[in-house]
Amino acid sequence: MIRLAAGTALVLAVALPGAARGQATVAGRWTTDYPTAVRNENGVEVVLGTVKAVLTLARSGDSLAGTWQLRPDSTAAPAPIGLHGTMHADSGDVITDPVDRRVNRNGDIETVPMATRYDFVVRGDSLVGTSMIYATNGEMTGERRPFTAVRVRP
Repeated sequence: MIRLAAGTALVLAVALPGAARGQATVAGRWTTDYPTAVRNENGVEVVLGTVKAVLTLARSGDSLAGTWQLRPDSTAAPAPIGLHGTMHADSGDVITDPVDRRVNRNGDIETVPMATRYDFVVRGDSLVGTSMIYATNGEMTGERRPFTAVRVRP
């Protein structure tokens, strides 16, 4: 049994200079539910809980950059996590900077540097796609999970 305690999240701080024709408008703030803990039970990942996270994205040409912020309205919010990626027309991908996460492997707790990859399509005021957490040292890879985020309007 592997338990990934993902007590951090990421906010994508990305600024979009003028979007070219045919490019989706991805720059801005997006909210999503982020799994705070995942357990692998007999080869099946089970999400044990979620919290709100804010993704802030900026775009420069095909490049994306930004941050991911878990519990952005809480005094207990962890520091934002940086991310980077690419955007082509209406689809994009971003990867978070590695973060040390606690992992329970059959009762043994260890700290493992992990990152999350998000692949998505911009559909109006939504990002729709998948996310996948993985150890940056290659030791483990999570399952692809559905990912959605909604644009924050002022």
